[in-house]
Amino acid sequence: MATSKDGNSASAQKDSEIFIAAIDLGTSFSGWAFAPYSDLEQEIKPNIYIKSWYSTYTQFATVKTPTCVLIKPDGQTLDSFGYEKIEKI
Repeated sequence: MATSKDGNSASAQKDSEIFIAAIDLGTSFSGWAFAPYSDLEQEIKPNIYIKSWYSTYTQFATVKTPTCVLIKPDGQTLDSFGYEKIEKI
């Protein structure tokens, strides 16, 4: 079995998947999605996976969450994001 310069076997590299990601950081709401690159290479309709956000404010899942963050007192660590942040205040 062939080994690459970084020590990974060729079969391990072949099994890895490349994804295309989209991040929407909006003024009010944000969201993200991703799709396997292999779907695009095969010219088939890609499977697009979208993050679902849940809130106690709505009974339904949404594809976007409020664009707001809560930083811990150390000033560097993310405490929470989106609906989770809103529910903490």
